[in-house]
Amino acid sequence: MTLYDKWGKTKIMRKQMKLLLLIVAVALAFSACKMEEKIDFEAEVPNLTDGSMVIYEPINKVDQAADDSEEEKQDANDATDQQKPETTTDVTEPDDGKIYISMVGDCTLASSQRDNMFEHVVGDNFAWPFEKVLDIFTKDDFTIVNLESSFSDRTLYGSGTFNFVAASKYAKILTEGNVELATMGNNHTDEFGKDGVADTQAALDAEGISHLYADTSRIYEIDGMKLGIYVSPFFGNTATVTKGVKDIKAQGADIVIACIHWGLEGRYDPTSSQITVGRAAIDAGADVVCGSHPHVLQPMEEYNGGYIMYSLGNFSFGGNTNPRDKDSAIAQAVIEQVDGKYKLTGIKFIPCSITSETNKNNFQPVPLEKDSEAYKRVMSKLDGSFDGPDLVVDYSAFATPTPVPETPAAPAEPVPPPVEPETPAPLPPAEPETPAPPPPAEPEVPPEA
Repeated sequence: MTLYDKWGKTKIMRKQMKLLLLIVAVALAFSACKMEEKIDFEAEVPNLTDGSMVIYEPINKVDQAADDSEEEKQDANDATDQQKPETTTDVTEPDDGKIYISMVGDCTLASSQRDNMFEHVVGDNFAWPFEKVLDIFTKDDFTIVNLESSFSDRTLYGSGTFNFVAASKYAKILTEGNVELATMGNNHTDEFGKDGVADTQAALDAEGISHLYADTSRIYEIDGMKLGIYVSPFFGNTATVTKGVKDIKAQGADIVIACIHWGLEGRYDPTSSQITVGRAAIDAGADVVCGSHPHVLQPMEEYNGGYIMYSLGNFSFGGNTNPRDKDSAIAQAVIEQVDGKYKLTGIKFIPCSITSETNKNNFQPVPLEKDSEAYKRVMSKLDGSFDGPDLVVDYSAFATPTPVPETPAAPAEPVPPPVEPETPAPLPPAEPETPAPPPPAEPEVPPEA
C-alpha cells in the first residue's frame, strides 16, 4: 500500500493531501517563474502581439572578425549600446496621412546555371512570388527590392560560381508584386557584363519598373514628398557613400534612403566596416540605410537620428531550393509631415519567411503568425538578442575548377641498337723477318797465369 493510499483512507485526509499538493505546486511554479525571470530577462524577445510600440533593447552580441582592431571592436560595441528605434509590426493602414516606404532584401528572380527550379515553380504565374505579401505592397506608397539576378532573352555567359538569369518576361513578377524600384548595386549585377545589364534594364523599362545602378541616385515624388534614393556600389567605401548621399540631399530630397550591399554572408552581426560606412551615410544626411548581401537578417541600429538596417536577408530567393535560414522581414519607413516638413517618425517590421512551405523553398515569401516561434526568432535577429551561431558558408563544392593542362611526359630517350662485335680487319701479310746480324765476337781473354 502506498503512502497516498494510507492518507486517503478518510475524506478529510484526502482533502488535506490535495491541499498540500496544491501548495507545493504553487510554490514550485512561483520559484520557476522567478528563476526564468532572473535568467532570461536580458534576452527576452519583445511581445508584439498587441501591436503596441516596442523599444528595442541594446544589442549585446556584435563579435567582430578576428582581424578587427581594438578600436573597431569598441566602435562596434558602441553601436550595440544605442537605444533601438520604436517599431511595430502592424500592417499598413491606407489613408492614415502617413507615407510608407517598404524595403526588402535579396530578390533573385531566376535559377542559377545549376538548376531550373525557380522557373519550374513559377512558370508563367508571375504573381506567384509576391502573392502572399501583395496586400502589404499595395497599401504602401513605395516598394524597394534588391534585384540580384538578370533578365535576358539571349544566351549570356558568366564566370561566377552562381550566375542568375531568367527570360525577360520574368520582370513581370515585379509589376504583379506592385514593386516600384529595383536596386542594382550588388555582386550579381555585372556577372553577364554590359549585355546583361543592358538587357535587364530594358526588361525593367518595358514593365515600368524603375531601376538604379551602382553609385547612382534619383528623386521620387510621393504625395508631395521628395524621396531620394542612393544606391552604393558593391562594398562602397566611406568616401563614395558620403558623396552619394550628400549629392542627392543637395538636390532637394526631403527623405534619403541609402541602399548598400555589404557584409559577410551568413553572419548575424554587422562587421566594423558596415558600422563605419553605415554611420557615415547617416552623418552625410541619410535617414535610412538599407543593407543587403549577408543572406541573413542583421540588427537595426538607431544612430544620430537615422536608422541603419544592416541586413534584411533574403526575400524571394531563387538562388537556393532549401536554405538553412528562411527568416526574412519587410521593413517599412514611416514618414509624416511635422510643422510643414517631412520627417521619418519610425521603422516597423513585418516578420516573414521566404517560403510558404515547410522544409523547402517555393520562392513565395509569407508573413509569419504572431506569437509563433519563427516570428519571435525573426524579431530577435532584428533586435540583436539572437544568440545562434553564424552560418558556415562554403561554396568550394560548387566551384568549377579551372582546367589545368596536363604536362606531357618527356619523350623517352632512344635506346641505341645493340652494338655488334666488330670484325677485326684482316691483318696485312707479314713481311719476312730479316734476321738480326749477330753481335760482334768478343776477343778471347787469355787465362791468367
